[in-house]
Amino acid sequence: MSLDTSKQKLIAHLTNTQTKREERGCLAQAETILFLKEKVLPDVHAYAVRYTSTTGQQWDEAHCFLHAPHEGAGVWITSVGIRGKTADRFVATEEEHTVHGSKPWLKLSGGERDGYWLVYGHVITNGYDVAHVRMIPASGQMEEEEIHDGLVFLLSRCSPPITFELYDRAHIVVGKQVWTPLFHNEE
Repeated sequence: MSLDTSKQKLIAHLTNTQTKREERGCLAQAETILFLKEKVLPDVHAYAVRYTSTTGQQWDEAHCFLHAPHEGAGVWITSVGIRGKTADRFVATEEEHTVHGSKPWLKLSGGERDGYWLVYGHVITNGYDVAHVRMIPASGQMEEEEIHDGLVFLLSRCSPPITFELYDRAHIVVGKQVWTPLFHNEE
């Protein structure tokens, strides 16, 4: 399946009036869908999008489409979906501030399907100039991501826990954090 086809499937999903998206206030207006980032691996396409809903709210979402040849040629399924209001992307709780202090840190969500981890979130800079993030999983390939508009969007075949190093423009480490998803079972 081509990138254009998987993007069209995502647009159809975000604008599908037959789902509960409208009840939740996150039914997208098709003309407002903006693709912020994309990741393409041989059998996986992932996208970070921003859109305005039919209720006038702005949302950010990340979706991963996994090619599933065992279910039939050309079949794509949504394997991971993460959604949040755009206005809330940099909001941190008192507890999060206590845990992370005044250093920069990542507010992350993620999901796994067939060994692929989609990690999505935002950098809480605390006044630091964070230019890129390095993802170092317990097993799997290290990935690096440039930061634009505070967005972190990574896709990798790997295993948690995952260490993230935050770098400034001079490539100096300004923050570090270990992330283990709550629902991850260590074997």
